[in-house]
Amino acid sequence: MSGLTQSITRRFRRPAEDSLAVRAAVLLAVLVAVAAVGVQEEFTAQAVLAAFAIIVAHCVSYLRRRSPNWWMKLAIAGLIFAVARDFFVALVANPYDPRIPLVRLFLWLQVLHSFDLPARKDLKYSLASAVVLMAVGAVYTRETSFGLLLVPFTVAAGIALVAMQADREHASWWSLVRLGARLSVAVLLCGALAFMLVPRGQGLRLRGLPVSARLLWVSRLHTRIMNPAYPEDPGTDPEQAPPVFNPQGYVGFSTYVDLRLRGVLDDTLVLRVRATRPGYWRGLAFDSYGGRGWRMSDHAVEEFGSSEQSRIVPRLGPDEPWPAGSEQSIQTFYVETEQPNVIFAAYRPFEVFFPTGTIGVDRYAGMRSPLRLEPGMVYSVVSRVPVPTAALLARGHGDIPPHIRARYLQLPAISPRVRHLATDLTAGVESPYQQAEAIRRYLQHGFTYTLQAPLLPDRADAVDEFLFVTHQGSCELFASALAVLVRAAGIPARLVTGYTTGSYNV
Repeated sequence: MSGLTQSITRRFRRPAEDSLAVRAAVLLAVLVAVAAVGVQEEFTAQAVLAAFAIIVAHCVSYLRRRSPNWWMKLAIAGLIFAVARDFFVALVANPYDPRIPLVRLFLWLQVLHSFDLPARKDLKYSLASAVVLMAVGAVYTRETSFGLLLVPFTVAAGIALVAMQADREHASWWSLVRLGARLSVAVLLCGALAFMLVPRGQGLRLRGLPVSARLLWVSRLHTRIMNPAYPEDPGTDPEQAPPVFNPQGYVGFSTYVDLRLRGVLDDTLVLRVRATRPGYWRGLAFDSYGGRGWRMSDHAVEEFGSSEQSRIVPRLGPDEPWPAGSEQSIQTFYVETEQPNVIFAAYRPFEVFFPTGTIGVDRYAGMRSPLRLEPGMVYSVVSRVPVPTAALLARGHGDIPPHIRARYLQLPAISPRVRHLATDLTAGVESPYQQAEAIRRYLQHGFTYTLQAPLLPDRADAVDEFLFVTHQGSCELFASALAVLVRAAGIPARLVTGYTTGSYNV
């Protein structure tokens, strides 16, 4: 009986792979694929551990390539069940973005499979799974530097395939290496050409959108704004306190936009955004101008939650009606440095996939998180962006509702020359839209954008000083001047802070 068992085992056992060149090339390709996943912050620790484990596993596989290894196969089978269990647990915790659990599953399956690579066919399976990991890395990458990993992977995979073919056909190694090099170059060139010429699709939304694992420990919503660069002091009026500029954070994401501040923000990368269309990533809105800054007159925040894990549908209030014409915009935000608890999104958000499961919405359609946005956090938003034409806006006439008039026409005791300027700029212009356009065109000429404008004198009005004295300032001063002049002309306006589209990195 034992002889029959050994005979059957020998018959079905594939011949061992003795070529060190083949094994080394496959190992290199696998390690490059693991690195392609590991460069993403979500998987760096797992990828480093997996890389060391794969190197050890390939060495063990080579040394035991002629052994039955039945005990190792049983151990691998048991560990596969453990990995699968962890996968399903993670999937339940974050059902709207299964990619992270899937990537971790692929990584550890690659590790386990690497312990049992006796034959060439097993090495081919390992190479195929490396291709899958490279595809995963391509999905996750947010920079064109992924191409730097694609080159060594293509070369390593090509060497592995050439080595297998050379051993099978007993062909000249050098001739096949030259052929493999030519094919690798051709593949890379064709891929680069396709990358540059093929239009980028918006992608498919199958079930959900990328979002970090749900933070179950967040129990209640903090309604106040938490800006680490400008911490709030409840006992101090920011308008009376001396201005202190912080180059590591933006004052526009605080409770008070201080127009006295001067300085240059550092070049720290704060967010990466993947979106189906360019847009403005809206943060907060302010309605009360005091002459030296902006604040919110209404601090009420409504809480929104969802029983559907991370999917939240916020209601933005009666002042924010749905536009007649709009286009869908899907955005995914990757937080790179600590941010205030402001949820940025294109206006106006319709669905929010956020890791806390509960968010707040203020009276101005600004969304807030229960906690600060930490590095590595990922969230997604589906917005319906209004796209009105100039002709449609020009037809915008009618009575202004009393609550809109009271909130968005407020002005302090501004100088008469500011009101006279608003009157002069809008004289003879019919519609509110055309009046606002006339004011905007005026600010485009004769004013200089700078982050080092002269300091605001004591008791001076920031907009008056900008319009009639310095004629220079930052975006906050340009926006404030536009809002104040528009209000002086009888058109409701507010100041909104956020991020522009940024630099597209292909």
